[in-house]
Amino acid sequence: MADGDGRQVERRQGIQAEAWRLMAERGYDGVTMRELSKRTGISTRTLYEIYGGKDALLGEAFRGRLEIVFERIEAAIDGKGVDRLIQMNGAIVDSIARSENFSRAYASVLASNRISIYTIETPVKHFLGCLEQMREAGDFLPWVDLELTARRLLMGQHALMIQWGNGTISIANLEGLYMLAMCEMLIPLTSGDTRDALQARLQTLHRQFTGKATF
Repeated sequence: MADGDGRQVERRQGIQAEAWRLMAERGYDGVTMRELSKRTGISTRTLYEIYGGKDALLGEAFRGRLEIVFERIEAAIDGKGVDRLIQMNGAIVDSIARSENFSRAYASVLASNRISIYTIETPVKHFLGCLEQMREAGDFLPWVDLELTARRLLMGQHALMIQWGNGTISIANLEGLYMLAMCEMLIPLTSGDTRDALQARLQTLHRQFTGKATF
């Protein structure tokens, strides 16, 4: 890589790091190109020349952060198939609980519905890896579309994440509600021992949440 290219990469990384910090502080809608210009010392005009606009800039910053988070999650879990998917759900909630900045920024991005492509492709790739292992183990019915299933899993998580960001779901119940939504979606698509195990887990989760006035 030429020195000039290296400096350009470093500059973009610096801009994205500052954009991430600002988004974590103020949420997606609270970020302005003017404030980002003040914090980075780079003119607003130059920021627009590099990225084209706020959505593209924050999208790139957020995609980079998601890639880091999911790489760490993959490195920390060791199950296969459905067990790996369950572990991943738990690790996602743990990431939310441990990093308020990350989770608040994530929730604000979802609520904004402006750069959803950047909040979809990275998680879908990791969910799809778990689902492919499940197919290899014979867990899925033959007609199931795995990519569609991965996207549906993520959509369910996003819906709960938005509710958590709004304060209607507590962090203590988030993992259980993630699991409940996942089981309800996967049971009609699976067979054999995996389906039985998911049904047993769903029954336990229903007993856990039945009658609760709040989550």
